[in-house]
Amino acid sequence: MSYALSTEPASQKDRTAANVAPDSATETYVALKLTIDSWRWAEVPFYLRTGKALAARRTEIAIQFNQAPFALFRDTPVERMTPNDLVLKIQPEEGMTLRFSAKIPGPSVNMDGVEMKFNFETCTSSCSSKNRHGC
Repeated sequence: MSYALSTEPASQKDRTAANVAPDSATETYVALKLTIDSWRWAEVPFYLRTGKALAARRTEIAIQFNQAPFALFRDTPVERMTPNDLVLKIQPEEGMTLRFSAKIPGPSVNMDGVEMKFNFETCTSSCSSKNRHGC
């Protein structure tokens, strides 16, 4: 396990909050990189980040898939491809996003990142007028 504390000095907003000493040096942000000591989860990092007075409050699980050791399309450098990831959004906007690389239509082989989004609130509001079996 490794962790990092905020290297930024506490903001004035943090120090003027109720029950906080004006000279407080307590961290208000922490980031953890966790690994599981098991062959099944080898080289799979888990990142946890939390803090007080952040710009936004959200809970999500982000899964970044390993790059394939080769490119499907000839002359496409693997290191330049968009990483594939799946983000499960728990709060405040429930849903999920899948990002991956796709070939741009046309005769030349050019790759670009594509994003597919699902928003639970949008789906359920549009489903209310349709049948109740799905969107």
